[in-house]
Amino acid sequence: MIKKIKIGDKIGENFQVIDIFGGGDESSMGIVYVCLELEYNFLIALKTFQDRFISSEEDIKNFNQEALAWIHLEKHPNIITASHFDIIDERPFIVMELILPDYKGRNTLKHYIENEIEESQILDWGIQFCCGMEYALSQGVSPHRDIKPANIMIRGDKLLKITDFGFAKLWDKKGLISINTSTIDLEPHLSILKSSSGNTIAGTPEYMAPEAFLGNADLRSDIFSFGIVLYQMLKKGNLPFQPKDDEDWSSAHLKSKIPHVDSEIYPLIKKCLEKTPYNRYKDFKSLRQDLERLYIEETGCKPYSPERFELKADERSNKGYSLEQLGFVDEAIEEYRKATNSDKNSFMAHMNLGRSLMRIDRSDEAIGSLKKAVDLNPNNARAHYNLGNALFNNKQLNEAAFEYEKSLRIDPSYKEVHNNYGNLLKEIGKVELAINHFEKALKCDPDFFEAKCNLGFLLASEGNFSEAIELYEDAEKIESTNPLLYTRWGIILSINGDDNGAIYKYIKAITLEPEYADAHISLGISFAKKGKLDNAIYEYKRAIEIEPKNYYVHYRMGVALSNLGKYSESIEFYNKTIQINPNYASAWNDKGVSLGIVGKTNEALKCYNNAIDIDPNYAMAWLNKGSYLCTHNKVEEGLECFNKAVEIASDFAEVWLHKGKAMGSLAETDEERYEAIKSIDKSLEIKPNLSKAYYEKGMLLGILKKEEEALKCFDAAIEINPNSFDAWLSKGLLLELGGNSEEAMKCLKELVRINPAFFKIPELK
Repeated sequence: MIKKIKIGDKIGENFQVIDIFGGGDESSMGIVYVCLELEYNFLIALKTFQDRFISSEEDIKNFNQEALAWIHLEKHPNIITASHFDIIDERPFIVMELILPDYKGRNTLKHYIENEIEESQILDWGIQFCCGMEYALSQGVSPHRDIKPANIMIRGDKLLKITDFGFAKLWDKKGLISINTSTIDLEPHLSILKSSSGNTIAGTPEYMAPEAFLGNADLRSDIFSFGIVLYQMLKKGNLPFQPKDDEDWSSAHLKSKIPHVDSEIYPLIKKCLEKTPYNRYKDFKSLRQDLERLYIEETGCKPYSPERFELKADERSNKGYSLEQLGFVDEAIEEYRKATNSDKNSFMAHMNLGRSLMRIDRSDEAIGSLKKAVDLNPNNARAHYNLGNALFNNKQLNEAAFEYEKSLRIDPSYKEVHNNYGNLLKEIGKVELAINHFEKALKCDPDFFEAKCNLGFLLASEGNFSEAIELYEDAEKIESTNPLLYTRWGIILSINGDDNGAIYKYIKAITLEPEYADAHISLGISFAKKGKLDNAIYEYKRAIEIEPKNYYVHYRMGVALSNLGKYSESIEFYNKTIQINPNYASAWNDKGVSLGIVGKTNEALKCYNNAIDIDPNYAMAWLNKGSYLCTHNKVEEGLECFNKAVEIASDFAEVWLHKGKAMGSLAETDEERYEAIKSIDKSLEIKPNLSKAYYEKGMLLGILKKEEEALKCFDAAIEINPNSFDAWLSKGLLLELGGNSEEAMKCLKELVRINPAFFKIPELK
């Protein structure tokens, strides 16, 4: 719930509201908070939109577009400066220059036009306005589409500043790059609606050019609007056109004649107010030149000429930050680089550059910029935090931990550092310390959503499911519409064996965010665990559509296809996984398994070796390599692989089984065979229902002439897996050799049941 902001409230940590303008029916969407910036003690204006528009994605998009126009305007003396755009307390704000009222309460042209204004002043303000509009066009912002006295600010020293570019279009060299597209109800003084042709109609009717009512506004439409403003300055606020009883503003502006005014400025106004756009001034430069000529004639003085401003490094850094917040990360990085080039000691520019580079996975470059920021300001906790994050992303875990420690020494209550440090400690296996830092993060902020989720996930992985669920239930009260919450929740339910509950949570996440790839992947994994491989594949396909460069979903697709016996197709997905992430050992290993099944055993061995090169502690790859070597009569080399796997994972039952089998095939003495049986017994201690282990143990006991013990092992194998062909066959042979033909025949019948072709007599020709 977004709370209503009142006078006296704080916006974020740095701004205290001392006055509020707009809201209600005073404006269409916008509202402006006059705030005291608490750190540096100066006044600033924060523009956002009213609470009633906060849930509209389209209105948020339009507001963000206005912010983008302001940011492109940079800095000019005749335009209100927007220092930056930011999202504070879940609400977007444009942080803007504040023009305070003078001693008579005046700060817009609207306050002046009701009184007599000297013509020299009208000309001066006209020139200033044209200068501002020329500059806006040079920055790609045009037309304004809502020129009126209320949007022309007047500073105490009579400096004019244009404001409110909310309806402006933004252009680049290729043409139009963004435009407002909202449709809202017509309000008393402002409208945005659609023409019958689908064009956007925007502006204040009293000031709109005839063509603007059809949605065809351009630069010359702004000139028409400013012509009305000039007329009002001459005529104490009176408008040149007034609708008759049966007319609207569109008809009045299209048909009415311009009342004559006895002034040298009148011919200029008349040209501005031509009904046909092509008969007006072609641009504001042409209008300015005529205004300057009259000004010189009127005063004998040199007309106003604006001072040119270049953005300072920190101002350019603010521009970059704004672009980044609006989603233009590459453009933001370009601004940060300009800032660091103009001032190599700009701490904020280096920090923002590093943070943005990290955002697009360029951690190596980010580390250099963030180290520079830390050198410039070693006592800034956020700088150490950002550097720690970049090092963490780059897998430089010890260095990252060092930076997190530094950050916390400066600010022990920095909740984000505790949270990220907890993630790092979890990754290196220091679970207790990780839990401690997540708990510290929550002590700093009991409603810290991310820390609750992380702590819950870690507790679940340690088997503490009840406390984990409690944390997720608390987190749901904080952010009930966050798909990450339900995806994580689903994962811990799945870990706890509740795949039905997990599936429900994943579906809830996808309902909230249909394009959330992680939820589709997790849902697919749960379906696969339940044997619903077709459902799993459907979810993986959706995830691939959303994130085609997500290597993990390609890997999961390969696993699913392999489980369906579609080994050639699975190999294609393993290849895609490896193409995206060549260092993903599991993909190499599983590709090797599929290659081995389709008969490409030499290629399979290469895959196992690649998996081991990437991760020398990958026990499964050592097991698979050992199995390959044994099947290719390199049993001694295979045994070395099994021994390596046992060193890595002593609780891996299948490795002990394969080791025992290899030892048995190499055994030349009974003592060596008993040693092999010990290895197989170890596999059964770990996994008592391992049918294959009982079979292999029975085979060795048979060689040792321990027929009764061997038969017990074959029976155990069959009890676990009634379709174990090898166990039935070996049991039958052993019974036949022992003279028990009747029981042996029963085994033969079971073999025929399992494989009807086993005892098929060829037809005689």
